[in-house]
Amino acid sequence: MVTRVDIDRRIKAKMDHLQVCMESNVHLDRKEYVLDVIYSVEKYFTAMNDEDRDYLQIARSAVEEEIEWNVPDNKKLIIEEDDGYAD
Repeated sequence: MVTRVDIDRRIKAKMDHLQVCMESNVHLDRKEYVLDVIYSVEKYFTAMNDEDRDYLQIARSAVEEEIEWNVPDNKKLIIEEDDGYAD
């Protein structure tokens, strides 16, 4: 049985990964990959808190509109191939 704690952990892990992708601007080079991450967390939308919902919607807009996410260079990550995380 999946508990609320399990769901919260899944949401946090997926949102943390999405944040890394966005802050590294992976969505500009790997749009489909980041959309897969977004889709994987959207299924928990009703269980998410307002802050995560807002972040998810803003991130999705940035991906769709190809808007750069400005963060310091030392926090950027390069993803060269699908790591299966969005599954």
